[in-house]
Amino acid sequence: LYKFIVTNDQSKVTDIYRVFDGIKFTMTNRDSKNGKYTSISINAFVLDADQVIKIYQIVGKIPGVIML
Repeated sequence: LYKFIVTNDQSKVTDIYRVFDGIKFTMTNRDSKNGKYTSISINAFVLDADQVIKIYQIVGKIPGVIML
């Protein structure tokens, strides 16, 4: 399970979505109370620990993303 928080900017959500292209996953979005942030939960099937680390490294390059 991957969890991210981003400002309420659809382009950042799309950038995160693209990282998981080719991987079987389900994604849930939830806006904050004030609508300033969006939390993203992604349940993905990965092959090994190296793939988990690689995904976090790629998402870490997207500006403004908080990884939990």
